[in-house]
Amino acid sequence: MQLFSILAAMPLIASVPVARIVPTDPLLYEVDASTGRMTFMVTGMETNGCDIVAEVDGYPLGPMSEGAHELTVRLVSRTDGAVKLSNRYPIVAKRIRKNKAFGRRLNNFVTEVLREPLSNGERIFENPRDGWVFIGFDRPYPKTRAFLDGNADPVVTWRADEPSETMRWLPEGTHRIRIEGADEGGTLSVRLVKPLKITARTFANEKTDISIGRQGYGWDFFRRHLLHSFNSLTMGGNWRLKSAEGHMAWGNAELLKRGKRLMAATDIRPGDAALRADREGMRGKFAKYAAYLDGLALEMDENKVNAGHSEMDAFAEAVWELAVSGDPRPVYVDYCDLPSVTLTNVDAQVSAISATLNTGRGHGMLVPEMYLGTRRTLKDMLRQEEMAVEYIRSLRSVMPSAPSHTIHLLGGWLTLGEWTSDSSSEADIKVLYDRYVRRLATDPEFADVGGLGMSTLACDEEIARWVGILAHHYCIEGRTDSLAERYGWKYCTGIVKNGDFIEALKHWTAESAEPDGISHMRRHGYGGKRGQCRMARTTMESGENFALFRRSAKAPNRLSQKIEGLVPGGLYKLVYATADYDDVLKPGGKRPSPNNLIVSVSNAVMLSDLSWITEVPDAKTAARAAKKGAAPHCVTVTHRCVFRASSATAELTFDDSPAAPGVRTLLNYISVTPYTAASAASVSESSIHEKGKTE
Repeated sequence: MQLFSILAAMPLIASVPVARIVPTDPLLYEVDASTGRMTFMVTGMETNGCDIVAEVDGYPLGPMSEGAHELTVRLVSRTDGAVKLSNRYPIVAKRIRKNKAFGRRLNNFVTEVLREPLSNGERIFENPRDGWVFIGFDRPYPKTRAFLDGNADPVVTWRADEPSETMRWLPEGTHRIRIEGADEGGTLSVRLVKPLKITARTFANEKTDISIGRQGYGWDFFRRHLLHSFNSLTMGGNWRLKSAEGHMAWGNAELLKRGKRLMAATDIRPGDAALRADREGMRGKFAKYAAYLDGLALEMDENKVNAGHSEMDAFAEAVWELAVSGDPRPVYVDYCDLPSVTLTNVDAQVSAISATLNTGRGHGMLVPEMYLGTRRTLKDMLRQEEMAVEYIRSLRSVMPSAPSHTIHLLGGWLTLGEWTSDSSSEADIKVLYDRYVRRLATDPEFADVGGLGMSTLACDEEIARWVGILAHHYCIEGRTDSLAERYGWKYCTGIVKNGDFIEALKHWTAESAEPDGISHMRRHGYGGKRGQCRMARTTMESGENFALFRRSAKAPNRLSQKIEGLVPGGLYKLVYATADYDDVLKPGGKRPSPNNLIVSVSNAVMLSDLSWITEVPDAKTAARAAKKGAAPHCVTVTHRCVFRASSATAELTFDDSPAAPGVRTLLNYISVTPYTAASAASVSESSIHEKGKTE
């Protein structure tokens, strides 16, 4: 049945809550044939004086034969037997494996089912469920290939600058691997893994060459550093598989050849309550996405976990139609109001959650935007982790299978002036990500973790590469040791002190050409939507404090600090933010220069090829906004410099010599963190040099 006809039959406006008897455990496609046990929740209406009565193929719910059946569930009055509500669902009964250990569980993400010396010939392995399976060699072998289930094309083959491995979505059952061209030595591994999702629309074709600073950030970057660490790719809305644009067709074909799941993405903005309640609008929202109609799975972004009936019913009913249709393509639903809330509005949300999980024949996924942000102290950061734990607990209490269908989306929006969860200059977000993914991999609270996700639309190349490394380490290799601890990294580096000027100019030495040449200032709200757009809601991390330079005609002003804790020979990333203060006070005038401050680091060599600036909004974006009549936004300039330290200490100095007399320049967000260098073996341990060493 086509999506158009499914949605066309639905009422247009949800004026009252939609009542439904919602199956909450197990999923419709995972019913235990030996018991037939199922639980339900009634939403959208009162149930006093009523019982839920369930039948399968016209018989009372109970033990049944394996295979497909029809479930009818009714809400029946105890007094007169009247049916108040009725729903029908397709179900699949299976022989459920109970308490049977399968393979070798490496961590919460990974179970190893085969590990053998790499040699020519055929092997057999068992996949106990429909799901993702990793097949790989311990290192790249130019002549060695792996073939799966008798197919003529290899699933593992040699590619320059890539590991020899793949991930494939395989049905439950027995599978065969044939190895050809193997030399002596080496290891073959087969592991059960989880959905690993990344936003890939900027990388997905050979013609794309997105640049951030001086770094190419297109297809070649993607295939070398990220592609092998993820199996599910968000592609955007209208990327047709048979597009007239040849490079788009090539990109999709190549990804499909590599076994990737491609997601057609759409969204409803958080404030679009009217559209959420408008079923005709919802129909159009789905129907216009050509890639979905061409066969891609669907990702629905910007939902709210605690929205009410008026916002959720149209969406839930539309997804239920997909869930009961038997379409094998799952729906992934992103929730944008986490991790600050738990599941409290159960009556409105449980129908949407159950519908989502039951799409794709029981393979739909919830994608809460955890977006953990840096905080000044480890204690404050850990509070966010506990919020995520509470969310999973509340989700499990409503639908026991939901945590195993939950992809934890780390974030990736890390651009000052646009939106960033990297709110504290005193912390290293790489350590935060490592700690959280390790907890997902090892904590019993996440024993049934569903998967991991990352958006890379607005982060620099180092963070993108680091997420690929983490995903591979924990979610594919099945490791439990901390990468950050191995490399000697700390959450709060302590290299730069008071980099956000929260303590005024403490730890800094100011040399002013005239009185007030350098001063501490605080501007309420500057770190928010009309300024740096930091996610943190607390004053301490919000970017409201800064040092203000006022260029003198006599001489430049200088601000310096002795930084400590460097490893000689190590690579480090210096980041700081500047803005023209007059532009902050009244944006929209003459575009300010991004280079009113210069920086120097003694006892170090600056690596210019790895250093750049980012202006938000850039000139083109600002011009488009002005043409549309949007309110102007002040320009935030983020500076990134990578240097090699030659001593354990250095002098970090800023001066405003490039600025014209009278120009006022704002400075904050100063941080120095160990830099992860790229290498050809992009996801192997050699791509990170221990404790910052590069040789």
